[in-house]
Amino acid sequence: NLISGNGVSATLSGTGILLAAGSSGTVIRGNIIGPNVNGSALGNGYSGITVYGDVDSVTMGGATAGAGNVIAGNPSHGIAVYSLGGPPASNLTVQGNRIGHNQFDAALGNGGWGLSITDGAGVAVGGSGAGNYIEHNTAGGVYVGAGSSNVTIVSNSIADNGGLVKSVWFPRAILPTATVLFNLTQYLLSVSVILPLMLVYY
Repeated sequence: NLISGNGVSATLSGTGILLAAGSSGTVIRGNIIGPNVNGSALGNGYSGITVYGDVDSVTMGGATAGAGNVIAGNPSHGIAVYSLGGPPASNLTVQGNRIGHNQFDAALGNGGWGLSITDGAGVAVGGSGAGNYIEHNTAGGVYVGAGSSNVTIVSNSIADNGGLVKSVWFPRAILPTATVLFNLTQYLLSVSVILPLMLVYY
């Protein structure tokens, strides 16, 4: 299925696929959620997939060929899991999806996190031979909130997302210069103390 261009911006009704209470046991596989047929961003009004509230045993993607979903170009998160104070979603599996790539494997990030788990219990993200590609998303790769528990994140490619800690380049040439200046400062301070004493006593 191609699921794009649906709903109102920044509301649950703008989600490509919305799972709410009563949708336990749902399996979501092999869908294109966000891009148009040419792979450009069409997006849904909110997230690609939203799991909201007391939902149990949901599978998004899978380890077998063709089971993964393409989730890209949505203005908010690729996948969002939250409950707003109610019972959290539980026993969720997220495997084999391409979150931030279109169906032609070109970069097409979502506007929020690739995967945002504000509160969920028992969430398996990836696994041996079943990792997700979570890349090029604006806010970051994966967010796990304080209300979540038993979240495992294994064998995924999480790269080139915003909001991640990155190495800060520090020019090595500065280090010798800084050492010389430090020693010079110490020398000048010493001279400024010793010289007056020498003049007094000698």
